[in-house]
Amino acid sequence: MLAPPAESSETPAPRVTFAPGKGVTVRSADERFGLQIGLFAQVLYTFAHTPDATSEYTNALEIRRARLRMQANVFGPHNKMFVHLGFSPKDMQMQDGHPTKTPIFDWWLEFDHLRDAIFRFGQFRVPYSRERRVPISEIEFVDRSLANAEFNLDRDVGFDIRSEDIGGLGRLRYDVGISVGGGRDASAFKDFGFLYVARFEVLPLGLFDDYRQADLDRRRKPALSIGAAYAFMDDAANNRGILGAVPTDGGTTDFHNVTADVVFKVAGVSLNSEVFWRHGIRTYGDALVLDDEGMEVPAADELPRNGFGWSAQLGYVVPVVPLQPLVRYSGFIPLTESSLARTEELGAGLQWFIHGSALELGLDYFRTFTDAEIEDGSDRVRVQLQMAF
Repeated sequence: MLAPPAESSETPAPRVTFAPGKGVTVRSADERFGLQIGLFAQVLYTFAHTPDATSEYTNALEIRRARLRMQANVFGPHNKMFVHLGFSPKDMQMQDGHPTKTPIFDWWLEFDHLRDAIFRFGQFRVPYSRERRVPISEIEFVDRSLANAEFNLDRDVGFDIRSEDIGGLGRLRYDVGISVGGGRDASAFKDFGFLYVARFEVLPLGLFDDYRQADLDRRRKPALSIGAAYAFMDDAANNRGILGAVPTDGGTTDFHNVTADVVFKVAGVSLNSEVFWRHGIRTYGDALVLDDEGMEVPAADELPRNGFGWSAQLGYVVPVVPLQPLVRYSGFIPLTESSLARTEELGAGLQWFIHGSALELGLDYFRTFTDAEIEDGSDRVRVQLQMAF
């Protein structure tokens, strides 16, 4: 009698897949381990007209973003890691030919065993403003709005707890977190002035891709997402919280931040709007500066950047032809005692989705002006090619 064949001791081969814009994914046969790797790049040309500048007309061609993204799961599908690295000069904030930041944008560990309590630890975008949390590959214009540049809280090192679907109802989300307040690359010892943030979202018509600004799917049924967030930053060292410059007097600021937003999509139409409010309470420092005679004198007390900001943009994905015309109006005004000056931008753009957001060409024009004097503003035209692997 023949003996039965011996069972193979070979480990099943891993599965390798590819998706445009998502990169290459390698998974073990039992799916306990997996790794997804993708590349992302943007090449940007900018032409600017600034009437009051020394050089009235300027232009630049640059590698705006050069990114490497990796996502992994280990010892099961619910133990995750995400790595996002940036290598362009602006990604690494080059000054005088030297980088001032590491390539690390995001590096976090996540445990999503519980639907209503997902834990994340590491460096990531603070769960505050919607526009800042939309992936850069999924925004509609060449870059985010003027209001976002002033009021967003960017990235920080900390942890948060959230749910993408509270109770499995397909209607609600939340996110609460605490971080060190040092921003990207935070590592130095400091006092206990932390950043606290809470965000809540309601999707009354059901879950949808509300963190992708364009309605590329031209959905037949309307979709709506409403969000709001509050953040408090204790003893902020910079004049915009995590971001900005150190105040001239060298002191700190306690910041209260509030934002609310609305996203609406239907039949190729997309509306993305957001408002911001910020109020700071200064603790003045005792920094010294040099006067006109070269003598050290106490620096003037710097006012907080208290203000209100807004952004509203409208896009329409043309049927059949993969084009989307866009308009946007954004800006901010000072409130109470503030070092802000009223600044606004008004512009239009056009996106060509050659292969969705994986291969895209964008064009936009903006006029930026202060104190409501639009006729005295500056002009900027940008053309950007985006590719994701």
